[in-house]
Amino acid sequence: NLIIDNPDSGAEKRKGYLNCGNIPSGNVPVATFKYTPSPGDDRLIVSDTQNYYETVDCSTFTSVRGGQTASAMPDCEQVYGDMWCVNGTDDVFRWNGTSSTVMDGTSNTPDVPIGAHIEFEMGRVGIARSTGSRSSFFFSALSNTNGDVITPSSSTAWIAANEIFFGKDDGDSIFGIK
Repeated sequence: NLIIDNPDSGAEKRKGYLNCGNIPSGNVPVATFKYTPSPGDDRLIVSDTQNYYETVDCSTFTSVRGGQTASAMPDCEQVYGDMWCVNGTDDVFRWNGTSSTVMDGTSNTPDVPIGAHIEFEMGRVGIARSTGSRSSFFFSALSNTNGDVITPSSSTAWIAANEIFFGKDDGDSIFGIK
């Protein structure tokens, strides 16, 4: 049981684990994600698949979102100051530390494709394995049609042309992205 990617010492023995309290739903947490909305403000997003909570101390939990599909495994990624979450079944949502926003194309939100995996790199959000195509990889635009720089949360960031297929209709699914 080693940490293998420490640049100073190579491999080192793990120092054990910390029990992070009990989440309000009473269910067993299945996923945790580090969330840092501003430097030095480290938080943890905890999910039991149906519910998402935020905590800074593993004792007090703030509800982020509930009512998600119980059989869908969550994946979250920090996008600038927000935490974006997907599960392959429900609409993508983002949490800004105060409120969550569903990104389904209504109320001037982007129509972000539903997908099972999410990553953020170099100003783009990538989402893979949509409900419509298990071989699809979607990515946000960096600029709008006028050439103006936009963020992934812009209502114009998700255009149909930004979809790549990997082995389309070959029967296989995308099982992760990095």
